[in-house]
This record gives sequence, structure tokens and C-alpha cells, in this order.
Amino acid sequence: MNLSAVRDEFVDALTGIDGIYPTTDVPSTMDAGACWPMLTGLEATGAPGCFTAGWLIRVVTGGDQQDGTAFMDEHLSGVINALAPVAFVQSVTPVILATSSAGDLYGIDIRVVRE
Repeated sequence: MNLSAVRDEFVDALTGIDGIYPTTDVPSTMDAGACWPMLTGLEATGAPGCFTAGWLIRVVTGGDQQDGTAFMDEHLSGVINALAPVAFVQSVTPVILATSSAGDLYGIDIRVVRE
């Protein structure tokens, strides 16, 4: 399994969605719409050398909870539909990506699996 190629597939799948800015690694700026895949683990499927890979597609939704909710309302179905051909979407979870004196940074974690 070429993990770099899988990350490229996720980016290719999400490229072209208005307001979504996919990268293969953590972006240098955390603007709304920035997103990137993160490997969460590999599980053996039973066949030698075969694994199911768990991934998290992390999406920045905005600087406050209201912006995050509005962003999800506008973009979530498009992101899920774009991921469907390359991975099985297991769950979507709102998260606080970072906390600072300037406030919280909100996002969503989209948990997907693929072989």
C-alpha cells in the first residue's frame, strides 16, 4: 500500500469543491476550508500483506461555533459525496482543532476506511 498515493487520491477527490482547499499534509494556514488526510491506523484483513487503512480527513470550518455550523451546512454533503468513490465514510465529528487566547478553531473530522 502506497500511503502517499492514497493521500494524493483524497486530495484529487476533494479538489474542485468550492470552498475546500485540500493538501496532502497539514496546511501552513488554518483558514476555513483547509483540509488534509491523516492515517489513523492499519488493520490486517486476514490475507497476508493485506490491510484496511483508517483515515481521518480533517477540515477547518471556521473560527467560532456559528461559522463552523454554517460551513458544515454548506459543504459537508459535497465533501462526503466526493470521498465516496475513494473511501467508505464511517463518521463525521465536529471538533475543536486548537484553543488559544484568541479563541477556538473549529473543524470536522471525517473518519473513512479503505483497503
